[in-house]
This record gives sequence, C-alpha cells and structure tokens, in this order.
Amino acid sequence: EEDRRRADLEMQNQLRQVEIERSDARQKMADERSRFESERQEAMHALSAQEDAYNKDKSSFDTDRSRIVDHSMANESMVALNIGGTTFETSRQTLCQQEGSFLEAILSGRYEVPKDADVLLTTHTLYIMAHSIAI
Repeated sequence: EEDRRRADLEMQNQLRQVEIERSDARQKMADERSRFESERQEAMHALSAQEDAYNKDKSSFDTDRSRIVDHSMANESMVALNIGGTTFETSRQTLCQQEGSFLEAILSGRYEVPKDADVLLTTHTLYIMAHSIAI
C-alpha cells in the first residue's frame, strides 16, 4: 500500500511537471507567433513604404518624360512638306488633329521616327492629307 501511494505521488508529480512543460511550450509558441506577426507587420509596412516611394518616383519620371517630349515637340512645332517640289509649311498640331491617322502617328511623338527629307507622298496620301486638314 505504501509503495502504491508513493507511485501515485510520483505519477502526480510527473503529471504536474508535464503540465508545466506543456504550458511553458504553449506560452513560448504564443510568444514566437506574436514576434513573427510583429515582424511580418513591420515588413509589410516597409514594403508598402517602398512601393509608395517607387510609385512616386515612377510618376515623377513619367511627368518629366512627358515634359521633355512636349518641350522637344514645341521646338519642332512647324513641319515643312515638300509636295511635288513645292514646300508647304504647317504646324504639327494641324497635322495631328485627326487621331489615329498616319500623320498623327508619325508626328505625335509616341514613336521614334527618323527625320527624312526625301519622303515620297503619293496622290492618295495627298488626298487624305487634304481631307484631314479640311476637316
């Protein structure tokens, strides 16, 4: 009977020890989870700040690029057309009035088009130009 009581006490002590260790392990896991979540939140805030800075820089770059294109286009606002040996001079704005037209695409600045003094304009092209300018 005495041995049984000692065995029960020993088992209760071991059970308490296991409960204490389990409680400590749960607390440690909760602390680790909390630390991990805190680090994740900090990383998300840092990433968000970097994304905002990137978007601001990109917006600034796009604005500057459009200003440069606008400035270079303003410097070249007059276009000389040699049609059948006769030189006509008109504004780039006039030739770009019809959105989606060939001339608007070439002269808008969206595409890099090499300057060429020897461009051949056919009768069909001249008809389209005359119609576009008349509108």
